[in-house]
Amino acid sequence: MQAKTLLLIFILLSTLLIALSIFFAVPPRYQQKIEEIRVANIQQIFYKSYKKRRDIHTIERSIEQAQEEINRILKDYTSKEKYHHLIEILPILNNTKEKFVLKIEVHATKRGSKRELLKSSKREAKEIKEFIKDRSNILFISSIGYGNRLIKKNRSLNQPIKFILQRLKQQ
Repeated sequence: MQAKTLLLIFILLSTLLIALSIFFAVPPRYQQKIEEIRVANIQQIFYKSYKKRRDIHTIERSIEQAQEEINRILKDYTSKEKYHHLIEILPILNNTKEKFVLKIEVHATKRGSKRELLKSSKREAKEIKEFIKDRSNILFISSIGYGNRLIKKNRSLNQPIKFILQRLKQQ
C-alpha cells in the first residue's frame, strides 16, 4: 500500500515537474503569437461594434455632396494629422449613393530638391491610397504625387492633398 502511494506521488510530482519545465521553456515567439491573436480578436470585436454604430448614423450622399464635404475636411489638412483626416473621410467615401473612381493628388509642402519633393509626394500618395483601399469599398483608386511641379504654375495652390471623385460611366 505504501509503495503504491509513493509511486502515485512520484508520478504526480514528475508530471508537475514536466509541465513546469515546458511552461517556462516556451520560446517568446509563441507568447508573441498568442498576444497577436489576442489583439486581433479584440480589434475584430471592436470593428464589428464600430460598424454597427456607424451603420446607424450614416447618411448616403451624392458624389457632389461627398466632394464638398471632403474638400471642407481637407481645407485644414496637415501631414501631422494625416490619418485623423483620412479617418474622417472614410465614412463619406463608403456611404455615397453612386459608384465612383477616386483620384488622389498630392503636392509638395516642404522645401527641397525637385527629386526629393517628387519622391516624398509620391510616397505620401501611395500611403494614402493603401490606407483608403484597405478600409473602403471603392472600385478604383489612382494616386499621383506631383512634387512641386504644380506649385510653381499656380501659387494659390495651398491645399497639399486633393481628392477628386469621378462618377463611373454607365454602359
